[in-house]
Amino acid sequence: MWAFVAALLLLVFITANLYWMFRMKKLASVRGYVDAMKKATQEDVMVFIISTTRNLTIECLRKRDNAISYHDKTRMSWWIHNSPISVFHIGGRGGIFLSEEYYRSRDMVSEIALCRACDEYNANLEQYQGMFKEKIAPPIKDYNDYIGFGRKLLEYINPEGLKIPVYNIFNPVAFRKYFPKGMTAMANGSVLYQEARELKIMVRVKTFWERYLPLGMFMTIGLIVIIAAWMVPLS
Repeated sequence: MWAFVAALLLLVFITANLYWMFRMKKLASVRGYVDAMKKATQEDVMVFIISTTRNLTIECLRKRDNAISYHDKTRMSWWIHNSPISVFHIGGRGGIFLSEEYYRSRDMVSEIALCRACDEYNANLEQYQGMFKEKIAPPIKDYNDYIGFGRKLLEYINPEGLKIPVYNIFNPVAFRKYFPKGMTAMANGSVLYQEARELKIMVRVKTFWERYLPLGMFMTIGLIVIIAAWMVPLS
C-alpha cells in the first residue's frame, strides 16, 4: 500500500513539475518583466525590444533627456523617445516599445493605421489619378515616397484622421518598409559616439609643462625655504 502511495505522489510531483515547466517555456519571452521592474530607478524605463529575428525581450534601460541607451557602454544601440502617446502600461508600470532596425520608439497604433491607409491607397490608385500630372498615381511603397508626397496626400484624403477597426493584429514586419534606410538603433548609437569622440578631440588638452609647471614651482620654493632654514645658524 505504501509503495502505491509513494508511486502516486511521485507521479503527481512529476506531473506538476512538467506542467509548470511548459508554462514557463511559454512565458520565456516575457521573463525579463520582473527583473526590469526590480532594477528600474527614476532614470530607467522598461522597454520591450523587437529584434530583427522577431524575438521579444524585456530590458531595463536608461532614459535621459528622451535618449534611451544601455547601461553597458559597450552596447552602442541608442533610441530617441519624444512621443508621450507611444507608451504602454503593464502591471502599473509604463514602458516603451523599441526595435533594432529603427532609432526611434515604436508606436504600434500609428503603425497599424499608416500601413492600412497606405495599403488602401495603393489598392485604389485609379481614383486618385486626377491629383497627379502622371497618368497613373504613384504608390506609397517606402520611406522616401511617404516623406516626399505620401504624408500630405494621406492628410488630404483623410482630413478627419485615419479610421481603423478597434481590433487589429500587429505585424512587426509590415512597417519596416517605411523605416529610413541606415537609421538603425546601432547606427544611431555609432554616429553619436563618433560625434562625441570628435568633440572630445576638439577640446584643447594641456601640455606637460602647463600641467606640472605650477606644481614644480611650489615644490622648488618649498625646497629653497627648507634649505635656507637648515643653513641659518641656531645661535
